[in-house]
Amino acid sequence: VLSIVLFISVSSFGFTQKDTLTSEMLLTNMRVQFECSEAIDSLYNGNFLVAEKQFGWIQEKYPNHPLGDFLMALSQRWKIMPNTEEEKYDELFYRYLDQTIEKAKNLYKTDKKNPEATFFLAAAYGFKSQRLAENGRIMAAIGPAEKASDYITENIDEVEMFGPEFLLGIGLYNYFREWIPHNKAYLKPVIMTFRKGDSQLGMEQLNEVANLSFYSRIEALVYLIDIYSQYGFYTYDKKEWKEGKRSWKKNKEDKAKDTYISKGKAKGNRQYNYSRAYDISKNLYNTYSNNRYFEQLYAELSVLSGRNTIGGIEVMRKCLVR
Repeated sequence: VLSIVLFISVSSFGFTQKDTLTSEMLLTNMRVQFECSEAIDSLYNGNFLVAEKQFGWIQEKYPNHPLGDFLMALSQRWKIMPNTEEEKYDELFYRYLDQTIEKAKNLYKTDKKNPEATFFLAAAYGFKSQRLAENGRIMAAIGPAEKASDYITENIDEVEMFGPEFLLGIGLYNYFREWIPHNKAYLKPVIMTFRKGDSQLGMEQLNEVANLSFYSRIEALVYLIDIYSQYGFYTYDKKEWKEGKRSWKKNKEDKAKDTYISKGKAKGNRQYNYSRAYDISKNLYNTYSNNRYFEQLYAELSVLSGRNTIGGIEVMRKCLVR
């Protein structure tokens, strides 16, 4: 299911007293990023109390802005990540997402071109869809996924101009919009009504987010691990593929059909890069050693990649005794 989640600097760094609705974009405010840096590190290192204390400060400082509520929802999400079958954090997770949506809609009503409003709406609905799907509620997940898609694609050209924080949702959309029809047949009738995507472009955008963003960097890296090790990816020359597809449809020539299929568009013709996934997981594990999910990823990919089999088995044992 579409998992559309998580965004240049601005010239004003000044704070006022408690803000009402503001045109200032907090996502790109470097002063806010500086204040959040310790909390973000604490979040990804599993120190949720420290992270949520700072996120609560953002909620208090900007009570009408969705950033604080979204970060609180993200904290609940990372409590869920090591074991998605555990539902004790779901109620609070959904509550913070609903508060994010409510405040983002207020921003959206004021300015439908506001990139923060569409970002938070797309991300919150994307998280909702993802969690519902994890709980086996596939049909219930489709509605939020469609809303996430609508907000991402509505101002997609304008949003891309605001930098890497806003590219995460666009990159995920581009990748999964092309991946899903080939791999999830039961979702194809729904997904085919969405704007077309481009999986190769999506991966390029996710890599840009991973290299340049503040809030979204770790999320992009986690999705890249999943793509390299689980979902797979396609590499092809876009111009050559389009010419081959056009020729095949026109002439039904076997050679043209072979060109079309060989460029990675046929179901099942995917590539994986376990070594690259391992490198990312190793870096995350070394940086955030208290994060159980990163620990699990590193152990699994150490074995799958063949890069550190013995070490991976040792980390697996460590995970099992917890």
